[in-house]
Amino acid sequence: MSWQTWIAYATVVFAVIITPGPAAALCMTHASVNGSLRTLFTIGGLLLSSLALIGASAAGLGAALATSGTLFTMIKLAGAAYLVYLGIRIWRSPPARPRQDPAPAANGVRQSPVQLLRTGFLVGLSNPKDLLFFGALFPQFMNPDGDAWHQLVVLTVTWLVVAGSLMFSYALAGFQLAAALGRLGPRNLFNRVTGGALIAAGAFLAMFRRSGS
Repeated sequence: MSWQTWIAYATVVFAVIITPGPAAALCMTHASVNGSLRTLFTIGGLLLSSLALIGASAAGLGAALATSGTLFTMIKLAGAAYLVYLGIRIWRSPPARPRQDPAPAANGVRQSPVQLLRTGFLVGLSNPKDLLFFGALFPQFMNPDGDAWHQLVVLTVTWLVVAGSLMFSYALAGFQLAAALGRLGPRNLFNRVTGGALIAAGAFLAMFRRSGS
């Protein structure tokens, strides 16, 4: 893989991941209650889900989803239901009072590292579109004459580094935004915004159709 190809790939990955979505909303929410450093466990769960989806795509599950409408719909609806459920929980959760990182919020319920990791992993797995995305994106930047496994490792590591960095940026932003809202307005507004974003993402996912379906 040439440097030019790698730079083009990294640029595409950055553009895709920086767009706010369920993962970004989750990182911001967890940081508002648990602190931005503790949200690294959430980010770890999201990155583990990316590894799982990349592995599944390489193993052919992405191709199976692309051809099986029933399988795609089942996974899609399960993921949408989880996002809506998580959004409702965040919407109804008590408002957090962020303190200096990494201290817990005074009113928010601080989660354990295992809970943060698990939630991040499940949110990362909730979208079957990512399987199709990895299956469609990676081949565009792989040289068929090169070592396939080496290229796959480079593409995967690049994805993880860019995703981890951007998600931590969202966590930092969420921590600061929650603190600002706590000073300037209703302290439950942040939960309403991020919870509503997850509910909207779940609804959008439920309505999503594959190309050609």
